[in-house]
Amino acid sequence: MVDLLDRVELDGAFGTVKYIGSLPNWGDGVTAYGIEWDDPQRGKNNGTLGNTRYFSVDKPNSGSFVKASNKRLRFGRLFVKAVLEKYAGDENVLALKREIVFGSKKVESIGFERLNRQQATLEALESVSCEKTMVQFAGDVEKLPLMEKVKHLDLSYNLLVDMGELKKITEKMPRLRSLNLNGSQLRTFGAQIVLVEELDAASCGISEENLGKLLRCFPNLRRLCFAGNKLRSFKIEFSASLRSIDLSYNELLELPVLPVEELSAANNQITRLPRRASPTRILDLRDNPILSWKEIDMVAESFPDLEELRIDGCKLFDKLSIDEMTAMLVGRLLCLSHRGQGISKLNGSDLLADEIRNSELYIVSKAQKGQIDLLSQNRWEQLLKKYNLERKATTLQRHPDRFLVTMRTLSGDLMFSRVFLLTNTVLRLKGIVTRHTGVPVHRFNLYYYPSDIRLDDDVSKTILDDDIATLASTGLDNECRIYYEPHMI
Repeated sequence: MVDLLDRVELDGAFGTVKYIGSLPNWGDGVTAYGIEWDDPQRGKNNGTLGNTRYFSVDKPNSGSFVKASNKRLRFGRLFVKAVLEKYAGDENVLALKREIVFGSKKVESIGFERLNRQQATLEALESVSCEKTMVQFAGDVEKLPLMEKVKHLDLSYNLLVDMGELKKITEKMPRLRSLNLNGSQLRTFGAQIVLVEELDAASCGISEENLGKLLRCFPNLRRLCFAGNKLRSFKIEFSASLRSIDLSYNELLELPVLPVEELSAANNQITRLPRRASPTRILDLRDNPILSWKEIDMVAESFPDLEELRIDGCKLFDKLSIDEMTAMLVGRLLCLSHRGQGISKLNGSDLLADEIRNSELYIVSKAQKGQIDLLSQNRWEQLLKKYNLERKATTLQRHPDRFLVTMRTLSGDLMFSRVFLLTNTVLRLKGIVTRHTGVPVHRFNLYYYPSDIRLDDDVSKTILDDDIATLASTGLDNECRIYYEPHMI
């Protein structure tokens, strides 16, 4: 017997019965089902035929009509039957239909030997998977043994709609911790399942209002996946036990502030980050239309305890290479090569000390030349302190076609100062040095430190070894210091 709002499946597509009756095109002798499909692409209309509306749909063009006699149309079945078929074998399910009589009482006969084998099989399971088995009702769960070892239950892409039926199923699994309900269109709530700590409820078509009802059914959740549910906001109260939330593939416009350690909001429509702090340590913001470096800087302000960040694929980085994107992110955000108060894993890769240092020096140089958006004040102060830099303006004043070069010895003593044209070559500079020292150009090196940042291992040391390069192309800036290093004889 099919009722309105029953769930059905046809050729792998899931839907809800919205109409039962006849249609003029098929005649009074043919029963028609009007179905709204979960995937609108499976639909053909809005529940109308001609000028008559037979049912309403929530999503445009997600409805169609199917004859009740369609042999491919499948309806809800019992969990008990599904689990016995999968784990106990078809012969045991057939044996369930036989009956024996003890006195005046009829009981089902499964054959005691087979029953023992079946129970032993089910009792040994640690994980039960009944994915895509059309489960809608629990059935007589007393036919099942107590499955004390089961910790993981997969009921994804079934026809479940009632939390009461789900509770009956899980009562036979006293140690259940993880539950997968992906693709299930639950709409009747109330029954609580207190043991479950991890819940997957992706692509369930549940509204934000019903999501709140669903969460109240699982008061002890630690991890929740609610991806792909077309949420535009997430303003729901949830248990303090929750530590991880996956909100990827929704339609969020702004990242919600949630008191969780791990938050995924990849593949949304987020352009703005929150302006108040969150305790999140692991954050995934991949593939969002973030367009401003100011919002990137807000990552540090909004997530002071962040240790892992994924943010590649955002529109802001479309014109940057992977190396450029990484350098910009590492330079603008507090990063560490070890676990601590700072990001140690970026876009799936552990950060190395040299990578962090080079990126920070790169950012300092770019900022001082005015070639990038200004860093946040907090980040700029961190970099000044870390590299013992003098506070100075982030853009240098210089003549439009020339700049001042100060030549110094290895010990830092002044050799000479001179103004050069930006179009002068490195060889021209070396020629001037030869005039002052009498040493041929092939007997010495010239080098500088970007933004005058000199580290103990000279990792930032930049040698001027391309004689035909213009001084403007080498990265030198106004009032730069260049060091003279004669070759050892």
